[in-house]
Amino acid sequence: MFHSLRYIRVLDLSSSLLYELPSFIKVLKPLRYLDLSRIDIKELPNSICNLCNLQTLKLLGCLWLFELPKDLGNMVNLHYFELDEIFWFKCRTLPLRMGNLTCLQNLHTFPVNFTSGHGIEELKDMANLTGTLHILNLKNAMNAAEAKLNKKESHQKLVLEWSEKDFNQEYEVRAKRGLKDLQPHSNLKELALDHFKGSNFPSWMTDDRLHISNYPKLREVPKLMPNLRVLKIKKCDSLKALPMAASLMFLILIDSLVLEDWQEGICITEDDQGN
Repeated sequence: MFHSLRYIRVLDLSSSLLYELPSFIKVLKPLRYLDLSRIDIKELPNSICNLCNLQTLKLLGCLWLFELPKDLGNMVNLHYFELDEIFWFKCRTLPLRMGNLTCLQNLHTFPVNFTSGHGIEELKDMANLTGTLHILNLKNAMNAAEAKLNKKESHQKLVLEWSEKDFNQEYEVRAKRGLKDLQPHSNLKELALDHFKGSNFPSWMTDDRLHISNYPKLREVPKLMPNLRVLKIKKCDSLKALPMAASLMFLILIDSLVLEDWQEGICITEDDQGN
């Protein structure tokens, strides 16, 4: 039956009793939409990357899926790639050459690696990304400016995460330079920083919502942040002063910060279990 469907453009196999994909899928070259959500597959065959016209691939609720096919970067017409957040939490590396997916509009997580095809420069031409982007392992970013985050005008939230481990001096210098080069587009609404080891912020930080966590050397934030509405600070042991923020509505402090210069705001304090 399936062989008679080689010209279909939409295929929905969601919630099917499948443990592996049928081999006929690789010949459905006209396919534009493929929904494989909530099936018990453990891996996607690399042959799925032959679907060069595919625009939407849905993999929601695939709880046993831990990695992506190695040639995913060949699917150059892919616009929407839907996976649960739990997948991205488990994901430690992406396939090579993800930067080829210049039409892609959603990429939740990008782990940076030293190896060719996994570097931060893969983000350079992905100008259509929207929503949230979480960049991991920024200590591996040799030239952060190559990500061209300032060209991605549809991003709403950006999460920048370095390593939990202590940096050596070389990593610390690179991290300070990297944060300066990671300036997002001015349309960004929310910025989160995690495990950064520098001592201050670049001047470009003017977002509506700013979350800072595990930032042990941070001593000060920009003195004036007129657009800031939500400020959340967690485990920033060296921070002594808060910015002047006329629009600030919520100030959330977690883990007993010692502040010498206190600006007015609405303050919610939480213990170690807070979010």
